[in-house]
Amino acid sequence: MLHITNGSSVSLAETGIAGEIVYWADVLHEGPVPAGLSLEELTKLRSVFLTAHFPDGGCSLVERDAALQRSAEQDEVALWFEHDLYDQLQLIQILDWFSGRDTSPARLSLICIGAFPGVEPFHGLGQLTGAQLATLWPGRHSVTAAELALAVAAWKAFRSPDPTEVERVAGSDTSALPFLKAALRRHLQQYPSVENGLCRIQRQILELVDGGTRTFPQLFPAQARLEEAVFLGDCVFF
Repeated sequence: MLHITNGSSVSLAETGIAGEIVYWADVLHEGPVPAGLSLEELTKLRSVFLTAHFPDGGCSLVERDAALQRSAEQDEVALWFEHDLYDQLQLIQILDWFSGRDTSPARLSLICIGAFPGVEPFHGLGQLTGAQLATLWPGRHSVTAAELALAVAAWKAFRSPDPTEVERVAGSDTSALPFLKAALRRHLQQYPSVENGLCRIQRQILELVDGGTRTFPQLFPAQARLEEAVFLGDCVFF
């Protein structure tokens, strides 16, 4: 059994569910993710970027990939993700990789949620206890051909030098991955505005500062409250 999730804040080790845990700790909405590179080549590029910008960034990507390469030996690979941009980009990268394999685990399953009973506001899996995460396990489903096909199209569009490719996928039928459309549209809002050259995050920060919110401890949560789905970590925000 192999579990793949978005980061070490997710308490999968406390669920009582057996298996190796791999964290897909890459902020794909920041930095280069060019087309035409294999996973190994892209990991090298991403590691250079992450190491340059974040504490301990990039140090676990090679180990992550090694676990992925061994996944065909597993009886099941379970993907644990949530609804925001950070997670949806990771999810389509992983699904794209599995779609291109000649060999695969006996079962590839998915848990992907945008809410949890009693947790308001819900931002992500990292808010849940091991016991709460364990309640999601029986509801996992085997990844479908439609989910794989959509992920392949979305990952290709995301890596394209032409952002209208992302717009095209976001405007298509994305019901196979129900959180993908909103995530891709949020990604497009990070491109510079034709009106003032600012992306959405930059505009929100400046509006908050103009309104009197000036310190980092104030700005970070205030900006998060302006998001439909919080995806930005404190290091990226800083």
